[in-house]
Amino acid sequence: MYKPVIIRPATTSAILQALASVTTIFTDLDGTVINPASQSVEPADFDAWCRAHAEGLRIIPMTGRAVGDALAPLAGLPISLVGCFGGAAIFDSGSKKFVHRMCVPKAVRTTLQNSAMDLGLTPTYALDPLSTGYNYWHCGDILPEAVKEEYDRHGLTVAYGPALPENFDRDVLRCDYHTSDHDIASVMLSAAAPVSGGGAFLHQFRDTDVYTVEASATGAHKGTGAKMLMYMLNQTPDRCIGVGDGQNDIPLFEACLSCAMGNAKPEVADAATLRTGHVERSGFATLVESILAARSASTR
Repeated sequence: MYKPVIIRPATTSAILQALASVTTIFTDLDGTVINPASQSVEPADFDAWCRAHAEGLRIIPMTGRAVGDALAPLAGLPISLVGCFGGAAIFDSGSKKFVHRMCVPKAVRTTLQNSAMDLGLTPTYALDPLSTGYNYWHCGDILPEAVKEEYDRHGLTVAYGPALPENFDRDVLRCDYHTSDHDIASVMLSAAAPVSGGGAFLHQFRDTDVYTVEASATGAHKGTGAKMLMYMLNQTPDRCIGVGDGQNDIPLFEACLSCAMGNAKPEVADAATLRTGHVERSGFATLVESILAARSASTR
């Protein structure tokens, strides 16, 4: 395994050569492009994204967020495709349609729902209007205020109760479980992991005291989302790089070149080939500028 390499102006020729070949960046959002403290894109990262687009470097969000929640903080940025729901779906922002999706089978949802209710997690269901009819749902002993705010901001329809409402019982892209009890979250992860085929992750929800388990369809994660995008765009792993800071970014790191943010936890940083700066110091912009500089140097 490669140890992360801090990106500096003076770096190794092998790293520069690898960066010079990059044509596509798959980027996580929270803790990577979006500063958790402000829930917005830092000006330096915004400018770097726009410059990359102008110079033909494609940037594709690869996020655990739903479509509307992903696009809202990126307003004004050039975006054509979005990997969302943790890689379970790919959304075309031009046609406003999914071009790929991996839905959680009903039998799996039933298993997860029963496990959640046994733990006292009350189901809540959300329909994302930008998802053109495709749904996701939450269970929890607490629904984070940040989630409620997202629902209000994007006009999501929410229903509460032990039974899945009829109009929500189709094409669920991901199941989320929120709890303030880490032990309950760990039990829920243990229940979700076998039936989701590796598409289940546990993390703290955006710097709160809420723990979230995300469960997707079997085999659906950011790595499979990136591979599908590479197939669609006729790209190879050596021409793509994934950047992120969370546990659910590790499958992305395994799919192509990889770069961990400076704020990534040690196990995430160790899974990446490169390491850039902290989100609060525009580490994403540092990566973009390094790629653009390497590309420019290679053409001289």
